[in-house]
Amino acid sequence: MEDMTHSFLIRKMLKGCHNMAGKSDSRLPITKDILYKIINALEATVDDPLVRILLRTIFLLAFSAFMRLGELVCKSYAESNKVLQRSDVILMSSESQTPSVKMILRHSKTQVDHHPISLHLVSKNGLSKYCPVRAVQQYVNAFVHTDGPFFQMANGSPVTYAFVTQHLNQAIHFVGLDTSLYKGHSFRIGAATEAAKMGCSENIIQRLGRWNSMLSKDTFVLRHLAYKDVNL
Repeated sequence: MEDMTHSFLIRKMLKGCHNMAGKSDSRLPITKDILYKIINALEATVDDPLVRILLRTIFLLAFSAFMRLGELVCKSYAESNKVLQRSDVILMSSESQTPSVKMILRHSKTQVDHHPISLHLVSKNGLSKYCPVRAVQQYVNAFVHTDGPFFQMANGSPVTYAFVTQHLNQAIHFVGLDTSLYKGHSFRIGAATEAAKMGCSENIIQRLGRWNSMLSKDTFVLRHLAYKDVNL
């Protein structure tokens, strides 16, 4: 007799039953206040000033642009071409223009028909050390590579997911928080939390976080969420 438990329909039904059970998500949001504490903690947890610039830029982009860590840094060297690339980051600054940075995501979870996603992050306070646009500018000045992944080590190797999460855990521990409750995805959760606290509608938050795949062809203008006078 044929073993029906291996049939396509039975496997899908079992998977559906498993999904209906639900899973508890213990991850907590990295809010604006926690983000600032983590960035300040890098002074104590990271000796190399170049690595501090690199990590600060990653943390600020992950929060301010609702980005997944997997869109910024690779989980393995083989996937280094699927993260944000140096050629897809454009800094814009002039006397008549507010400093900003444009980023193109060519590989993202919410893409439609492999269409690139364009993000435009505008500075609200270019003098603040918590400004993501200023952080990107400092990173570009410190790391002068012109191709490959945007985030690279000083020796040219791609920054890995494990490297970032290791330093994130150290900073989380330094500020006295439980490292088991704060993960890389906590930046996105925190960004959505801050947007909700500022009165953003559910639809706006969905657009900012690119949770609705039908909107992934749009260009999103993301204002620096670390400031209350955000314009969306």
